[in-house]
Amino acid sequence: MVNAEQPSPPKDRRPRFSRIVLRLALLGSLLLGAGLLWSAFSTGPAAAAYRQAVACETASVASANCYQLVSATVGEVLYGAGKGTRRAFVYLLMPGRGQSVNLPGVTIGEEAVLHRGATATAQIYRGDITVVTVDNMKMPTDKNPLDQQSRGWWVGSIALGVGSIGLLADFRPRLRVPHL
Repeated sequence: MVNAEQPSPPKDRRPRFSRIVLRLALLGSLLLGAGLLWSAFSTGPAAAAYRQAVACETASVASANCYQLVSATVGEVLYGAGKGTRRAFVYLLMPGRGQSVNLPGVTIGEEAVLHRGATATAQIYRGDITVVTVDNMKMPTDKNPLDQQSRGWWVGSIALGVGSIGLLADFRPRLRVPHL
């Protein structure tokens, strides 16, 4: 029975602020995932070139197809934790200069040999230190093309999946065909 004297107020069809924020966050996740997957694809040739690089025969500057091996001494080591792994921030003293590097995913065994005064070897490829070797333990840095490619795949796939599933779940009720 309809009350003609007091009709029900019209329903507000505007989406709530929280729903708009949720949609923007899911869209951002979708775009982030697509961007990271694109960057993983674009680092593919760089990773392939890095795999094929050999040690330079002379002590000259490393070229596109070879890397330099430079002796170094560990000057300082700082540790940080995040996302389930430990990171080491290392300052290397090399002939004529010093440079800091970031070693993601340091293991307990690597922590044992990575200390101030330890003798190290830095592998320099295209101007960046890509691997630090201490006591025959090779530790890739965050500038290593192989590490960058693998990180982009994982994070990009997860972000793309979360954004896609979230947006699909949000818009799915509106896509249903009403039963007649």
